[in-house]
Amino acid sequence: MKLSNLFVLLIFASLTLFSCKKDDAPASDNLVKDYEGTFSVAMTTTGITNSLDGLLKTSSDKTYSLTLPSGVLRGTIETTANSLTLRVTQNDGLFKDCIDLGGSISDTSTGYDLSISGTYTYGVPITVSGAVVTVGAFDQAYRDSKTHSSVYVTHDESCLATITINGTTLSPLNNFYTLGGFCNPMYDLLLNLHRDVDGQQSALSYQTLRLKGLDGNYFIDEDCNTAFFALPKNTEYTYTAEWSNGEITTGTFTSPDGALQMALCIENDGAECTTGEDGNLSGADGSPRFNLAWGGTNVYLELIVTDPFGNIIDLDTRNSPTGGVMDVICDSSCPDGSSRNVLWRNGGPAGVYTYTVISYESSQVVSLKMVARDNGATVSETNSRINPGETLTYRYTKN
Repeated sequence: MKLSNLFVLLIFASLTLFSCKKDDAPASDNLVKDYEGTFSVAMTTTGITNSLDGLLKTSSDKTYSLTLPSGVLRGTIETTANSLTLRVTQNDGLFKDCIDLGGSISDTSTGYDLSISGTYTYGVPITVSGAVVTVGAFDQAYRDSKTHSSVYVTHDESCLATITINGTTLSPLNNFYTLGGFCNPMYDLLLNLHRDVDGQQSALSYQTLRLKGLDGNYFIDEDCNTAFFALPKNTEYTYTAEWSNGEITTGTFTSPDGALQMALCIENDGAECTTGEDGNLSGADGSPRFNLAWGGTNVYLELIVTDPFGNIIDLDTRNSPTGGVMDVICDSSCPDGSSRNVLWRNGGPAGVYTYTVISYESSQVVSLKMVARDNGATVSETNSRINPGETLTYRYTKN
């Protein structure tokens, strides 16, 4: 579920510096200062908007980095008459398929304007732009005034995880784009920043990209690599991680002081999850389980499952009150191909399940395989083709 097929991406960033002192000189090497700033990003693609947070760092040795949970940009800074030109030398995660990246930081009355642009797959542009302003540092009095702190849960396992802390369950959590997750030293500076999360809700940080390629075909990419928990500060908690290979891991930790942040990186010692438990299907088995797989590149299909009580599981609602979960969301970017998997690990309610496959109008004719399983056995298997704009509906009655 990596963000590897980004076609149309426009990011607007609002960046805030916390340790930056600028000179009034209009143009010289003195424009390059040591500072670090946090940003909040609204990422918009084909009508879907996602928020991202991260860290901008520049150094007097004329280097910079833009670090966020989904990717990293690093490079060098060149001084010009009235701005700083940014050269990109490393781009990972969200930005890994970008080329010809570059930009500038220009002086303004309140701070800086930042702009980075380049080209993504098939020549489609990518732009990161926003404003930079200066704020003060935080002290213990500020931390004492806050009641909650941030805990980020990540992993670099091949399996998906369902993570529960303090009665809140977040799922599905896929692997992080770099080894070590948020425990990688590259995130030390980001975690050392203060973040006011009083009143915020815990949530799975994910980007849903329903994109239209230049050939007119739709596809989707998902990156659900960070679980964010806003927890009462200085409190001991137990976490439980349920993995898609059936493993369950637990542990304890203490939340940091008010407005501080910490990383919790979980591990799974069980079997790898490159294929499903039947050796052919992606994701975990369940009672019941509905698995959709299809061929082709840059093709987007959607699977919607409705349980006997009318609860819907799809890309927008991945968990149901009856225990159902969508644990695989993979398109042509995934090594094992395009697939969706919906299951009830502990057994779903008896009654009629409706599962629907939708092909969007601009998609090509697609070959698909739709499998329903229950109690460890295949109860229905259909190999079919779906036309552009067509909807296929199936039903299974669980006793």
